[in-house]
Amino acid sequence: MTNIRITTLLSAVLLDRPKPITDDQHSDNPQSVVLKAYTSRQYIIVTGNITGTAEAVVVVAGPPYVDREAGKKNAAVLTMVTGLDQKVPIVVAGAGAGGDGNVLAQLRGDPTLTKSVSTVDNVSTEQGRVVTSLALAEQFEGRTGHYGIDAGATALLPKPANADHNG
Repeated sequence: MTNIRITTLLSAVLLDRPKPITDDQHSDNPQSVVLKAYTSRQYIIVTGNITGTAEAVVVVAGPPYVDREAGKKNAAVLTMVTGLDQKVPIVVAGAGAGGDGNVLAQLRGDPTLTKSVSTVDNVSTEQGRVVTSLALAEQFEGRTGHYGIDAGATALLPKPANADHNG
């Protein structure tokens, strides 16, 4: 299955607005079937019961691939993020923005995606995890930013929404 199909399928079951799921439907509805298939292959991690659709997405990216298929795999990660960005607010977090094929570096270098996808390059730290949550809140306000300590970061953390107002 191609990465575009995978993203489309995940978007359909996690982000599109299907009918609400009732307790007696959890085991056999399309959303549950897809999520079980993806979790059994460890593509995603699901905790608790999913009772509706997501309002936003946080992608925690690992280091870039370095094997002989690296270019293709790294491009697939960017394709997935691009597809999800078309549906909901999104934050991509990782432990660094360096290396060939790094999705954070690619996002920060893309003139279109840099305006809609927020990034955090130090998610492996406590501060980075807090900043990831703040960046997600910022996305709901229609703002985007690039946070951390690596190339392309514009600040350590988002400014409060009312920072431009003087009481």
